[in-house]
Amino acid sequence: MTRRLLNLLTLLSLLLCVAACVVWVRSYSRDTEWWKSEKPGETDFAVSRGGRLYLVRQAAAPARSGDWEADTSEFGDVTLVSRPMNLYLQVFRTYPQPSNRFLGFEWADRRMTTGSNARVWLPAPISVTQRLLAIPFWLPALLLLIAPAAWLTAAFRRRRRRKRLQSGRCPACGYDLRAAADRCPECGTARA
Repeated sequence: MTRRLLNLLTLLSLLLCVAACVVWVRSYSRDTEWWKSEKPGETDFAVSRGGRLYLVRQAAAPARSGDWEADTSEFGDVTLVSRPMNLYLQVFRTYPQPSNRFLGFEWADRRMTTGSNARVWLPAPISVTQRLLAIPFWLPALLLLIAPAAWLTAAFRRRRRRKRLQSGRCPACGYDLRAAADRCPECGTARA
């Protein structure tokens, strides 16, 4: 039962590794985005781009009060439901530039205030907080490859041991045991 469960988990790890590699290769030719917005003005998204997975959290609020509901006079024409997506995507579609980099990892934490521009009109300035963490795809691919590599190593050792036993050799060192009694004269391993 335990071996079956480990085999299943190893297979799952291998499939996830292949999926990570596919998304990794695809990230160089096409950006993929996953968005989630639960509260007005707050959006979490993940972007697959350029060999990295960018995890970004953005929070936007009216710069004067800091609360969407308090500024209904200025933002009355934008409903609370559409604020996180419609207005938000138009104004804050740019990703924060990473301020720190190390071994392919990137991270940033910035605050800014923005107003109307040539494409989008805003009735009042908006304060934006952006947090970014970029993880290179080689890391999850490498971590997910550990279990299949360990399984393959164990399978190779089991096969080698089985072949040695079938040919009358010591399972530990491979010494010929046809003339030996009960122990291997080379390493002292008991005969199986």
